Amino acid sequence: MRSGGTPAFDRFSPQTSCESHGWEIPRTIVRLHSRRHAYRRYAPVSAREMQDGFCREAGFMPRLVCEMDEPAAIGSLVSAGVGVAFLPPQNVDPKQDAFDLLEITEPVCTRTLHLAWMDNRFLSKAARAFREYTIDYFAGEAGRKF
Repeated sequence: MRSGGTPAFDRFSPQTSCESHGWEIPRTIVRLHSRRHAYRRYAPVSAREMQDGFCREAGFMPRLVCEMDEPAAIGSLVSAGVGVAFLPPQNVDPKQDAFDLLEITEPVCTRTLHLAWMDNRFLSKAARAFREYTIDYFAGEAGRKF
């Protein structure tokens, strides 16, 4: 709340919150059919759908007590003995997480990640470095266990 009881953000006017930071927004409303705004929708595959598929392939369905999508929070609950979880090794901190990692050999649990960029657009040095690092990482041994 601003002084005087006025909300700092009005959900119908996104400009309100930005004006206090000195930002200028050229438009306050965007119509979905506007030709100036490209949008594309893909059918997402959530972690839940992917993990349910792995369990189905193994012949069971998990009994869910709690669902989360933050790896650190999931690790904390597993460390506390609340249950088990699918976590790639990269999301586990051995200094904080007090649980054992078990490699699942059957069914094979893999996922496909995509990294995209436009060839005809400028890519900064940092973006190129990130792209190369990511490609090298996932091409290596650690990336194959993700």
